[in-house]
Amino acid sequence: MTADDTVIDVRDLWMRYGAHDVLRGVDLRARRGEVLALVGPNGAGKTTVLGAWAVLVAPSVLRRMARRESGSLMEARRTRAMRRIG
Repeated sequence: MTADDTVIDVRDLWMRYGAHDVLRGVDLRARRGEVLALVGPNGAGKTTVLGAWAVLVAPSVLRRMARRESGSLMEARRTRAMRRIG
């Protein structure tokens, strides 16, 4: 695989709720065709990592969709995705 196969590349992700660091220095890389699993105990930050990733990549995903789909279809997909995220 080449560097062009990378579809997700997040480095040194930190997240804070109030005075508490809930993510510290998280790195996440995924390449086209890979299947990844995020595992850990309750409260480890799995959902927080995915939520932060979704916010970081959402604009580029929407731009790609906009080139392929009409605005109303893209908006419907965005609305469904946002409902799932919460």
